[in-house]
Amino acid sequence: MEHELLPELVLVRETGTYVSLVLGITAIYLMCEVMRVYWPQFRAAWQNSERGPVDFLLLGVAVGFIGGIGDGAYWQITWSADWWEWVVAQYLIYFGPLPNIGFRQVCDIGASILHLMGAFVRGDADLRNIMIRAMMFTMGAVVLYGTTGG
Repeated sequence: MEHELLPELVLVRETGTYVSLVLGITAIYLMCEVMRVYWPQFRAAWQNSERGPVDFLLLGVAVGFIGGIGDGAYWQITWSADWWEWVVAQYLIYFGPLPNIGFRQVCDIGASILHLMGAFVRGDADLRNIMIRAMMFTMGAVVLYGTTGG
């Protein structure tokens, strides 16, 4: 991929991409290990019909790590394709927002809600007002991005 950047900036980008690719493999591996090691606790929390704060916290951690693994894998593949100058890289980058919806936004929102439900069960969070404010932020973003660009 050709860039009209100063050679120093190209070097910074290439170095950053290399470091990201190397650390990405390690991050994905460690997230998978967390899921493997804690799977019995995650499953028990899922199966518990009377979930307490710790159950919700564990489920939030699991959802967060599942999203992190999916997101990390998608972008590892995408940036690897870019590194090796495969044609498919441009499509993976172009359509990158689509997997971000599931792996980042949905999993991050889900994990956050589960953590907040744990605090709610414990009596430490006003879940109703938090969710109302979250919807207000969502509607504000709809207006902001729906009336500009794109």
